[in-house]
Amino acid sequence: MIVGEKEVLGFYNNYQEIYKRPEGYFRALTVGLLPYLTKPNPRILGIGCGFGDFLASLHKTYGDKAEYYGLTIAKHEADL
Repeated sequence: MIVGEKEVLGFYNNYQEIYKRPEGYFRALTVGLLPYLTKPNPRILGIGCGFGDFLASLHKTYGDKAEYYGLTIAKHEADL
């Protein structure tokens, strides 16, 4: 799908649509969550995480101070 001049959807394996997000897409959200991560060594669960883009962004911002887990029901997403 083309919106304006940008392609925002692509296809994984000619089957599933995936959103193409620019670098730093989740940055404001992950920075906004940092004040809520007050417990030492929190465990973060992303339900319906897809390919894990948001969790990867959170890890990039918060680092190894937490454990990150993602849950998806799509086998091809879990495999990647």
